Amino acid sequence: MKPGFVLDSSVLAKLWLKDEPGSQAASAIVDQARNGRWRLHAPAIFQHEVCNLLSRAARSPVGGLRTPRLSAAQAKAAVEEL
Repeated sequence: MKPGFVLDSSVLAKLWLKDEPGSQAASAIVDQARNGRWRLHAPAIFQHEVCNLLSRAARSPVGGLRTPRLSAAQAKAAVEEL
């Protein structure tokens, strides 16, 4: 049986929020799971949490930025990828 991990929503959100610390590690985790190295599990509210994170990133400038971290189109594409 393959080892499994419970995926936190903040880890998955890093796939789209490339300026987040740890975004490369998050990509590696998901890529290795896609390649069959391990299984990923998520809590029941996982999709809601990720959608909330992406929605906030598309609406709110952070840390002195003048524009949101994601465009509405990028956030929509990320949600569809879930």
